[in-house]
Amino acid sequence: MKRKTNAERTKETVAPVTPRLLAEEQAALYLNLSDRTLRKLRAVTPLRYTEETFRAALAKGGLAPIPYLKIGGAVRYDIRMLDAWIERQQVVGRLPEEEGA
Repeated sequence: MKRKTNAERTKETVAPVTPRLLAEEQAALYLNLSDRTLRKLRAVTPLRYTEETFRAALAKGGLAPIPYLKIGGAVRYDIRMLDAWIERQQVVGRLPEEEGA
């Protein structure tokens, strides 16, 4: 019987890691958007987005820009901020009989 290497044993015992920061392609897939749309929404974002400025943008209503991070030359998206952005995009409509009320 063949002995397992350390790498093989590690793969069996270590749980997969879910990254907190996503690359552009991963973020686009996560949001079900094209890379181009993601870049357009990112382009209107202030250079430095803090939790406070992000929440202020969400409070204004409408489509908020997608927050991102610059690490060196790499653009990354915090999955928690993407989740908050998704929540803000929800639209609640009224049933037809409620419109006249």
